[in-house]
Amino acid sequence: YALSALIVLSSIHTSTNDDYQNAEAWMTNQTLLSVAPYTQYIWYALYFLQGLFIIASFLPSLWSSELLGYTALTDKTTAKEALFKKSLPVAHYSPLCASTALSVYSFFIWNLMSLAFVSSCASTFFLVRIIKYHLDTVTAFGATFNKMKRWFQRRSAPDAPPDENTLNQYLNNDGVDVTNQIQHYIFLKLPFELYAGYNLAWSVSLYNIIVCKLFGSVVLSEL
Repeated sequence: YALSALIVLSSIHTSTNDDYQNAEAWMTNQTLLSVAPYTQYIWYALYFLQGLFIIASFLPSLWSSELLGYTALTDKTTAKEALFKKSLPVAHYSPLCASTALSVYSFFIWNLMSLAFVSSCASTFFLVRIIKYHLDTVTAFGATFNKMKRWFQRRSAPDAPPDENTLNQYLNNDGVDVTNQIQHYIFLKLPFELYAGYNLAWSVSLYNIIVCKLFGSVVLSEL
């Protein structure tokens, strides 16, 4: 995390013309989808949130969370659960940092849009796996729609068990209060969800630059 943050933020600060080291290269990469130069500072917010994820590894109330994934690494699992472990956030976070650093450095310093785009696609892959793991974990351990549906069905039945006659009792069976839920979301889910949204826009912007360059080269060659 520290190395990735250093590379990304230093790449932003060492680049000139608010975008690239070379003013001519900066002009050739401007398209209709080009964003304002100040939007590059969103990386500060993204890495601040990523820092919360790192901090969560040291907080007693979060380090054992299923959303983090450390406890799942030490559990004895079946073959199906072993495949589930491959999507653990702690297993994907290092390659996510590496692909992010390579993408940003290629964009700001090397001016290699193709490499930046490939790296951003790799980041997208890791982010999708992490978010999918979060969704599967919530489905496995949280109050899912099917569970809620069964609760309403049992509530309407005359022979419903007493301990399932109130919604509060059902939800309290998970042992997680609202404060813990908010803490889990901010530290463990929000950093990846926001970064996934920005990374998608980042990838589209890079792809647009590549297409415009290819189209321009074809037109110039015909002329």
